[in-house]
Amino acid sequence: FPEKIKEVAESSSKMTISFLSEDISIIRDNINAIAKQLLGGRLLLIKQERALFDMYKSAKSDVEFERRILSLAGLIESIDNNLIKVKLNKPSSDRTGWRTLLEELLLTYSDESTAKEISCVFKNINEIRQGYPTHGDNLQNVLPAYRFFNLNYPINNYESAWEIILNRYFHAMKNFRKVLKTYH
Repeated sequence: FPEKIKEVAESSSKMTISFLSEDISIIRDNINAIAKQLLGGRLLLIKQERALFDMYKSAKSDVEFERRILSLAGLIESIDNNLIKVKLNKPSSDRTGWRTLLEELLLTYSDESTAKEISCVFKNINEIRQGYPTHGDNLQNVLPAYRFFNLNYPINNYESAWEIILNRYFHAMKNFRKVLKTYH
């Protein structure tokens, strides 16, 4: 048993940490603090803590990249839809999806350009997630998402691609915080 702990510790010490991860956690916390005041509760939820932990890792292979994208998309999708519906005066039975609800919320607090800029990042991360192997070769949606992030298809450098996507997510989240903070 002690050998297993030592093995895990040694492998963890070799892990490369993304340069944006700590800031993303802080920004998510800031958004939730502002949302609690503005909307009455936490907006950004976490279904599994592992997803947030994946933001601290690099992506050196296609498998690691797919895992990071799945985790990031899971974080993006994990919002409190009911909290937004209350703010937008929609019935709880409304079946509007998270992307549309989030964009409508952003439009409540910002101009259309800013709302689209933020929501497009989230949308395109989700489109990349829906590519192979998650949903097969879904190229009609995946290729525009790669172009949105200025990535080549197929990806040659997974670590660089991950940092580009994570950087865009980071900036979208900073803008999201700024939008909410303006009305706080």
